[in-house]
Amino acid sequence: MTTHNRLIKIQASLTPKQAVLLLISEAQKTGSSQEYASTWLKLPLAEFPRSRINRQVAIAVRTAMKDQSRELVEKAVRAAAMEADFLMVLFFAINEAILNDTECRQLRLQLLQEQVLHRGESWTDSEGKHWVGRLLLAMAEVLVLRAVVEWIEREHFCGNQVLFSDAAHALEEEFRLGHEVFATYDRVVAGCPNSSVDLGPVSDRLKPLIPFRASRLVAKAKSDMLREFTGHEAAVPVMRRYF
Repeated sequence: MTTHNRLIKIQASLTPKQAVLLLISEAQKTGSSQEYASTWLKLPLAEFPRSRINRQVAIAVRTAMKDQSRELVEKAVRAAAMEADFLMVLFFAINEAILNDTECRQLRLQLLQEQVLHRGESWTDSEGKHWVGRLLLAMAEVLVLRAVVEWIEREHFCGNQVLFSDAAHALEEEFRLGHEVFATYDRVVAGCPNSSVDLGPVSDRLKPLIPFRASRLVAKAKSDMLREFTGHEAAVPVMRRYF
């Protein structure tokens, strides 16, 4: 058996989730999300990720159920395709959620850094508290996104990492920058140059937000999948609570 035929046989035995995880692993090897997009945008529509995974899971289900009735097989094929498509949409959605606004989040933190460096020493207590409030809001979004990624990876991808290299780097850079801004405040305003930054209490306060933010992304992915497979009427109710 050739390597190609062996690979086809392995793929035909995968569950929808396993097939998606394999495709994600392949996608991540290309590097950034832009590099991946530039790769598959050159391919015919039938080779786009969602089309490819749909076809792959259909083959796997039909292979596994070759002795079953046609009606039962087609029902299982549809269910498997919907599950795989939902996971693919969710994979792209979580990367998009990070990359879409990373520039704004980083600029906000850089601005706060400049403000404390150049004006922090002369702040009144009121001005200092106002600045800290803005920093906490900026970091809250970073911390929530990190937690949302972990939640989605745990709940829907068996704990596997689902970020492209550029999304992962952007999130870690924002986290690093936030720590740096806090450290600058401690040095310039609080007079504690060697203090360590503990964001644990902030993260604890944000924990109730995580399931809602994560489930909203999940619902959006399900809605997009349903719109493709079932139609608008089935897709809209999934997102209604988030409108």
